[in-house]
Amino acid sequence: MYVGNIYNNKSVIIDQVMYSYFEAPHSYTGEDVIEIYCHGNQIIVQEIFNELDKLNDLFYNIIQNECRHEYNCEWEFNEVSNDTNEYASGSSKKTKNDNKNVLASNLVESKKNGLNEENGTNSFIKIRQSFKGEFTKRAFENNKMDLLQLEGLRELLFCKQRIQKKIALSYTQGYARKVYVKMIKNIKELLMYIQFKIDFEDEHINESNEKNKINIFIQNKLNNIIKNIKTILKKKDTQNMNEPDNVLLFGFVNSGKSTLMNYICNKNISIVTNIKGTTIDIIQKNITIENNTYNLCDCAGVTLNTELDSSNNLLITKQNISKHNDTFCPTATNTHKILEHIGIKKTLNYLKHAVSVIVLSSINNYQQELQHIIYILNQNLKKKKKIPYIFICINKCDLAGTNTYDMIKKDIQKKISTGLYEHIFKKISKKFFFISSQKGYNVNNFLTYFNRTMENKKSILLKVGKHTTKGQYNIGSEQLEHHYFLPLERHKIYLKESLNHLLFVKKNSHYLDVDIIAEEIRLAIKPLNKIIGKITNEAILSKIFETFCIGK
Repeated sequence: MYVGNIYNNKSVIIDQVMYSYFEAPHSYTGEDVIEIYCHGNQIIVQEIFNELDKLNDLFYNIIQNECRHEYNCEWEFNEVSNDTNEYASGSSKKTKNDNKNVLASNLVESKKNGLNEENGTNSFIKIRQSFKGEFTKRAFENNKMDLLQLEGLRELLFCKQRIQKKIALSYTQGYARKVYVKMIKNIKELLMYIQFKIDFEDEHINESNEKNKINIFIQNKLNNIIKNIKTILKKKDTQNMNEPDNVLLFGFVNSGKSTLMNYICNKNISIVTNIKGTTIDIIQKNITIENNTYNLCDCAGVTLNTELDSSNNLLITKQNISKHNDTFCPTATNTHKILEHIGIKKTLNYLKHAVSVIVLSSINNYQQELQHIIYILNQNLKKKKKIPYIFICINKCDLAGTNTYDMIKKDIQKKISTGLYEHIFKKISKKFFFISSQKGYNVNNFLTYFNRTMENKKSILLKVGKHTTKGQYNIGSEQLEHHYFLPLERHKIYLKESLNHLLFVKKNSHYLDVDIIAEEIRLAIKPLNKIIGKITNEAILSKIFETFCIGK
């Protein structure tokens, strides 16, 4: 890194700058690169560009003069010979000056065209602003990056969540490529055994037991590959992670959900009153905790009269809506009850689809409230495979002494462990928080814990490595253990194409000729080669580069 002044063509200083020289092939693009770092004022930037344009004109004139001078010398050298030939033949149709001008003009044009393939002028290397993504495109063309690294760079530039950044880095650092390369290697091994079966089984393997072993081995290998591809396809692609996770504030009416919403958002988002059931709709607001974005949802609170029928639908009981002599009375109270009923239905629907749920219960009535919340959770989530992660907060803790906290924690632990279905209980955070949404006591500590827990949950699902949990892709490489992987939407298209060939083989292996099976396996490899860039498509590259900024 150097420091110096940059001047215009009149030797007047434009700016004091820093500059660096990167020698090929050790630069970002793999070419010789000079980077100039000036101050960010647009006047300075524009003056530098103006001087670069003047340099273009200067270089253009130099090239023209050199071309003309070169041909003048060549003309003078050959002039005597040409005169002799013309005199001998007597067939000259043009004067010397005419020929000289034509040849000189042709030379300038040929020189210019040779130096400038873009616009036929003096782009010998015309100094200009780069196109979008041009630096990265040059890096790709010079084999400094592969296709997956390009896609990872794009995700890195536009990611909105910290976990997305980790996934993007797994692409730029080459770990995602290893996932697909390993997959291709496994399919090629399968193809090798099938080829072995074709070449040697009839002549060299006579025992039926040995034949069965080969067939079982091939079938197991095929099943493992199919399983791994399906596992990746089940993952949501990285583009979908731009949307923040829905976080539902769930609890009884007047448990402090709206107050907590306003405190977290530092703004009066929800209406807060002493009247029960003030919130009758879903109120949503994006919040950011340590660079992670969540969609926080306030909702209508449930009541002790919130009951569900056998189909898990909300019941309207006499306690829900008052009746008189079995005749509905259209009073203001009844109207509010109807609206509250609609709001609770929305709440229960959000409960089923939220990524995480923050259960709030008032400390003075936590036993009764928690008992009914356990009932609602069981009824709504008992058939769900995807359960939201649930956090329990005891609110309004300023109304009780801290000496009761340990006893309350033990009581809560007992109630949820004995009352909840096992698969729901596994999704409950075992750390409970005592907070005051009105005074803000312990709220920030809870949010920090909440964010880190959710981040860790995502990390476990996204990690690539040998020691995998359910939903992970085992590629059998220790060095990938601490990295993250999600497919891109483009990858899923090719994975499905490859999977179709493999499933066709699995379904029809007993009826297909072995040669056809081998060909289907070969066809399964081709889409995967498109993922890693062995077979490139110009349209894909253009789509990637056009999303980049000029400086990339």
